[in-house]
Amino acid sequence: MPVKEMVEKLMRDGVKADKRELPHICELDWEFNLSSIFVEVDTPLGRCGTRSSAAVTVRQNGELSFYENYLDNDHTWKEHTVNYQIQKLSWLKEIWNP
Repeated sequence: MPVKEMVEKLMRDGVKADKRELPHICELDWEFNLSSIFVEVDTPLGRCGTRSSAAVTVRQNGELSFYENYLDNDHTWKEHTVNYQIQKLSWLKEIWNP
């Protein structure tokens, strides 16, 4: 799965928890609004929520990819990817091919 798609599917999940399953450590509405992985809530002081998400992938061939999407100062979502080639490490082979 491409890393961008992974971030979209996992980190932009706005599904909130069942109110009965919240920890009840502060006001119920506040807990509920903050219970999803991706948070967007309007407050009297302004908008509150997730400002960025990132993921790192490492392939067996040493290809490393860092992907980030973030909310810029002008309130638009931007993204960038940085790719690196890293030296293969012998201990990684043991993890991928036990």
